[in-house]
Amino acid sequence: MLVPSRAAAEVFFKVDLAGAFPRGVQKSPQWHRPLSVEIIPEIEGDSSRQKGWRFTASVRRLFHVNPNPLDLGELPLVDHNGPAERTATMLSEFPVTDVAAQCPAGHAKVEVASAKPGGRHWELRMALSTSISPGALSFPIEITAASANGKDRQMQELWVTAKVLEELQAHPAVINFGVVPINSEASAAVTVRSPSKRPLHIRDAKSRDLVASQVTMISPTEAVCKVTRRFSSLGPQDDTLEILIGRPDSPGLQRRLVPIRYFGVLP
Repeated sequence: MLVPSRAAAEVFFKVDLAGAFPRGVQKSPQWHRPLSVEIIPEIEGDSSRQKGWRFTASVRRLFHVNPNPLDLGELPLVDHNGPAERTATMLSEFPVTDVAAQCPAGHAKVEVASAKPGGRHWELRMALSTSISPGALSFPIEITAASANGKDRQMQELWVTAKVLEELQAHPAVINFGVVPINSEASAAVTVRSPSKRPLHIRDAKSRDLVASQVTMISPTEAVCKVTRRFSSLGPQDDTLEILIGRPDSPGLQRRLVPIRYFGVLP
């Protein structure tokens, strides 16, 4: 646009905010980003005057989730009672609609519900799957929502982390007798506990060359199994202690295997 000297003109401009959160940032928990637009007029015949206008703003998402990531901490392996339901809050400064959430199959069941009227406060409810395995757990929940006028739809990932504990824990995880003379005997104790707080009872302990075993109940959910064995082989040896555990609330027995290691030498 060419404006004559000493004349006035109105300047209108539009800013495309679609790129405010590029692809690499769309899934991040970042809630807002600064925006700066500078307009500098070109004055014909006077290149020294380069003053203009700078417009600044803060571009915000349609919504954000808190907390993100959602750390569930240590969780016992899902038992017959199922896992406790966990929640996260989704907030928006703008009314949103058509909110949906999904996660990879086999991890959790998720749903969203409006916590307050107005479409600005939503609650995400999540229940872990009954098929999860012990160990470190990390997975994303993809949340999408549309603006009230339906012209914009945004997506954000909520990362869920946890450490899933085995239903039966044994400490130590490995019994290491070290260097021992053959035909000698030694004892070791293994503590078995239930992180899910389900009562347990050690019914038996089995291993090659096992001489004796003794069980001491520390609490209804924790017991110590002391085993005594004889060493009959030279050199490095690997064996397994099989502990059989019963549950008052379920039939059958559960097994907990604890590796045994020693190095047999001549007396």
